Amino acid sequence: MIHAKRKIFNKYRHRKKTKTTQKRIEAEIDEATRFHLQSYIVELKKTNREIGAYEANFAVDTLDNITLTDNFGAVTATAAQVNSLAMLTPVQLGDSSYTAYSTMMSNYWQKWTGEVDGVVKNGFVNGKTIDEISKIVLGQLQLEKSTTSKKYTK
Repeated sequence: MIHAKRKIFNKYRHRKKTKTTQKRIEAEIDEATRFHLQSYIVELKKTNREIGAYEANFAVDTLDNITLTDNFGAVTATAAQVNSLAMLTPVQLGDSSYTAYSTMMSNYWQKWTGEVDGVVKNGFVNGKTIDEISKIVLGQLQLEKSTTSKKYTK
């Protein structure tokens, strides 16, 4: 994702900063951010499913190995069953705050996309150069600024 942003900023680096240029940069950054973050979420969900299946197998093997009764046999849940349970189980965010896994994943890419878009727009509004905006966005994507709730006013 960082390389896509650099490519976009480099394309406009030596052009005059106009409203049209600003809108093009904002649109291209938004498109690239959405694409990369949505792709990341798809891969994350696949990985989570694989980890869930591994954990289910591990739990069953552990139960089978520690149970002394010969007629005991643990049954491994399928990846689909583990995934379904994970999707339906609320995720605790705070003392009394919960969300669903699918909502959390949806909000993840939307928050980051919105934040990157906001940094770009804020940079233009505050008269930053394309290089300055680029550095702020790239710093954010490299997680030098770690939370998606911070406001960037540099």
